[in-house]
Amino acid sequence: MTMCGGVLNIGVYANNGGVVRLDLTNKSIIGSFTQADWNENYGEVSGVACDSTDTLYVAFYEDGADIKKFSYPSNTWLTPITSTANGLPSDRVWWDAIGYANGALVLGHGIGTSGSNIIGGGFSKIATSGNSNSQANVNGAGS
Repeated sequence: MTMCGGVLNIGVYANNGGVVRLDLTNKSIIGSFTQADWNENYGEVSGVACDSTDTLYVAFYEDGADIKKFSYPSNTWLTPITSTANGLPSDRVWWDAIGYANGALVLGHGIGTSGSNIIGGGFSKIATSGNSNSQANVNGAGS
């Protein structure tokens, strides 16, 4: 969970997942984001983070999933961080392995195995803020 846009954003895995948004001042749910909001079949959220421009980052516990970005100031979905455009690994983001600091998003990736070989895992660091995304700096399994 993370504070962003003046509300508490809570990533949810169960029941097709999403992000529940809570107004802590009024102690009320003000809405949620679901699969319909990001036009994808995945929704099992593994973590959320926020930058200094009140951009919400949503990561998923699914291989090949983009990192979705929502701008609270403009109330719109921004260009996501993807494998194709930004070199994001296709490995799922591990549970709550997401954080934002000093102009960069850091993601921890889940690992798998192929026979006796460990594949995937490690972490990525992506310089990003608002609608700007750079290329991912990927550090592989065992990092």
